[in-house]
Amino acid sequence: MGPRRITIDTSRVALALARACIMGARYPYYQLADSAEGRLKEAEITRTAPFSKLTYDNIRHGFVYERVRISR
Repeated sequence: MGPRRITIDTSRVALALARACIMGARYPYYQLADSAEGRLKEAEITRTAPFSKLTYDNIRHGFVYERVRISR
């Protein structure tokens, strides 16, 4: 039988396609901070009134994340 080898296609085209597929997908467990759903979730987490400005779904504003409190 001999040794078995696992090969990975690392051509520029394959990497570009994989990157575009990952970055272009929408994942239900991430919410953009600059989206309507993200602003509602942020208001729920921080217990404040939601922002009423326009949303642009811009990834540069980051994601909504749950805060962890460290007690000392």
